[in-house]
Amino acid sequence: MSGIIWVPESYNERVLQERLDTLKQQTPLNIPDCIDAFVAIWDHAQFGPAHIVLGDYNIYDGHIDWCLSEIAAGNASDHDKEELAATAEFLNWLKSVPEEVREASLCEHRPYMCEDD
Repeated sequence: MSGIIWVPESYNERVLQERLDTLKQQTPLNIPDCIDAFVAIWDHAQFGPAHIVLGDYNIYDGHIDWCLSEIAAGNASDHDKEELAATAEFLNWLKSVPEEVREASLCEHRPYMCEDD
């Protein structure tokens, strides 16, 4: 016996979704980990209209609004509709977190991404 266990893809997706749901409920929030957990589920989303948030961690309202407007305008025809719907839902959740909380979390967990004041 090789020790390799086959696990259905749907199981992996469920486990990843549970991880994201858990991260979204933690206090204090770890926004970079939430983004990473979302990308683990929807790996192509980081190359779509939300790339500036999901790939570059630009987490301010203006960035999120731009991504949402790109999705709403249909400027992502090369991406799966289910992925785009999940991305919009995640971006709306992210925007529901106060901007100052997002920024504090980013600076705490990815300090190299924050500017020195």
